[in-house]
Amino acid sequence: MPLGSEGIDLTFKATSAITQYYAVMMDTSNSGQVVVATANANVIGICQNAPSAGENASVRVFGRSLHVTGEASLTCGDLLTSTSAGTGEQADAAGEYCYGILLRDASGSGTTAEVLVNAVG
Repeated sequence: MPLGSEGIDLTFKATSAITQYYAVMMDTSNSGQVVVATANANVIGICQNAPSAGENASVRVFGRSLHVTGEASLTCGDLLTSTSAGTGEQADAAGEYCYGILLRDASGSGTTAEVLVNAVG
């Protein structure tokens, strides 16, 4: 269920292929481009499409979005940080970068969950 009109999307060039609904970060080697987020990265948002390298990535930087989870069980209200694969997991350690809040319970790594993106750390 796309949540197209419930947020702010920005367009960036994808340095490499990005899977839809994965977290992305700025590519520090290619100014103005994005890549799949790494563990506890400074996530700027959730990719709303599935661009190949060099194509435009539509990134939800604020608002409601779907997001692929990387943890077996998440609870509504959990703060999210990124896994090494760009999926979301509970931010449960001091100093982790938080970019969203889970809006509904999610069970099973690799499932799609609804989140509120607020990538301000």
